[in-house]
Amino acid sequence: LFRSEMMKAVLSVAIVLAVVLLVSVQTAELLRDVVFTRTDFPNDWARTGRSDPKQQISFWIALTQKNLPQLEKIYWKTSDPENEMYGKWWTQDQILDFVAPSKADHDIVFNWAKSAGVVDIRSVRDAIQVRATAEALERLFHTTIYAFQHKQTGRLHHAAMGALTVPHSVHQRLDMILGVSDFPMPKEARAGVAIKDSITNKLQDSNGPYVIPSTIQNLMGIPAGTKASTSVSQEAVEFENVPAFSYSDLQTYATKTNSPFTNITKIYGSFQGVFTESTLDVQMITNIGVAADSRYRTVTEWMYQWGVTLFNQQDAAMVQSVSYGWPEQLQCTGSLAPGSQECQQLGVGNAGYIARTDAEFMKIGMRGITLVVCTQDEGAPSSHNNYCALDLTHPLWPMYPATSPYVLAVGGMTITSKGSSKSGAPACSQYPCATEPFTLEPAMLSNSIWTVGGGFSDFTPVPDFQKKYVSQWLAGGNFMPPSKFFNASNRAYPDCTSSGSYVLIEIQGNLEPVFGTSAATPMVAGLISLFNQYRVANGKAALGPVNQLFYTAYQKNAKTFTDITTGTNRCTTAACCKYGYGSAKGWDPVNGLGVPQYDQLLDYIKTLN
Repeated sequence: LFRSEMMKAVLSVAIVLAVVLLVSVQTAELLRDVVFTRTDFPNDWARTGRSDPKQQISFWIALTQKNLPQLEKIYWKTSDPENEMYGKWWTQDQILDFVAPSKADHDIVFNWAKSAGVVDIRSVRDAIQVRATAEALERLFHTTIYAFQHKQTGRLHHAAMGALTVPHSVHQRLDMILGVSDFPMPKEARAGVAIKDSITNKLQDSNGPYVIPSTIQNLMGIPAGTKASTSVSQEAVEFENVPAFSYSDLQTYATKTNSPFTNITKIYGSFQGVFTESTLDVQMITNIGVAADSRYRTVTEWMYQWGVTLFNQQDAAMVQSVSYGWPEQLQCTGSLAPGSQECQQLGVGNAGYIARTDAEFMKIGMRGITLVVCTQDEGAPSSHNNYCALDLTHPLWPMYPATSPYVLAVGGMTITSKGSSKSGAPACSQYPCATEPFTLEPAMLSNSIWTVGGGFSDFTPVPDFQKKYVSQWLAGGNFMPPSKFFNASNRAYPDCTSSGSYVLIEIQGNLEPVFGTSAATPMVAGLISLFNQYRVANGKAALGPVNQLFYTAYQKNAKTFTDITTGTNRCTTAACCKYGYGSAKGWDPVNGLGVPQYDQLLDYIKTLN
């Protein structure tokens, strides 16, 4: 009888515990948080109906990281050439051990995502990439997935409409979700570089002088014959799966400009067709960073996905050149509306998206990788105030990722001196090439067909290494907007500049002049590869993030950069607006420190451990 009663008691307790566990699980599932509720979609997309239940969709879950303030302190020490920790880069595992969430927190999100019956799931410790069917996503997020088609390109896309919810326990452990209810960034996010065919002939007759790789070498003080080797690596990065470049154009360009031929050795992502932006990036980086291990990448998504993919690539190139950007306030949309809410569908706002992406950039820098980014080509007003209609309300649009303190932001200038020659390289017989001495101005509508971008971040504080120079510019009585239109205590850009006007490229069998910071950015990236060559050849680590190095070198020797002291960036590609920023002696938000000088900077780099 005693045993029988004991068995009944034990059974009763087991039943109670099972019920409690079941109720707990059901309660956890009932306690769901709304990440975002999408009630409309971008105007350039048309909804065609519910997605096929078996349609596969890929998305990312960005997990909440730890120790980011501590990592930032270490980042600034390891990239400070005056610090004893300089160049002591970390491995991927060391970085992830420091910032990734605990295994317990990670597994709560991972197991929840896996529970819906996904097709594929991959963890990189602080983020999870998932591929699942539309019906699985609807179960996972308690939402509805619809099919959309782009009105102009015909591109197909699938996204959630209505509320997107996750269990409360999951929501507590993630920063944002990308790829479920968001739409692709517009292609206009790329830098505008190509001139229209309708004006190309006019420029051949009446403008210039023109720029080829030897012009850039003279501009930057790079001795003839200077080259890198396959011991150092560099990469041109494109977004939105834009068309690629032609290998034959790359070979022909070297011949027409009397340049050593450097081939692209690795391709990541889509590779089809020929596009001006891709062609420009590849031809500039390979003809300045001569003989380096040169690569090409196209990215389907935007900056966060590129950042997390790059960080987790074992053999990532040492220098990354990015000629793309988009306003900070519009990071997740092509909308012109200030304060757009598109980033909210990721579970964050624009500032949150930028902060999480910057965390990836910081991780990349801690590996000893240099990120070089353009400042865009529509002046401080940008294409979102192209005709100055917003001068009294929202006149200036800072560009990301140029506003990130973890990238080297590159502006663009015009050689305005008219000295030119038709001799030398074959290209110069068709387009007279600029000759020294050079007169330099920032690219403006008065000397080109575009205007260099620059200004101050809306979100990110000014880094310590830049404070002195920004303060000097602010106190110098320079041309600047009213204080209500920019945050003078935030990160300022660009950091430096290079040639961006009348730059010749070979595309589809023809030489054509192109324009923009898209030309200047891969030039500077190639220059950094030459510096890396010295470092690696002497048994030292790659330079990694170079911002502090550039500013420190300039402080010790102003000849490390060619200063540009005239001009503003208040114009766009269409008009000159009321507000922008002015050039000045020293650093300014038009030209940065100026044009980097190879020989002077190398002298400083040779002193570093």
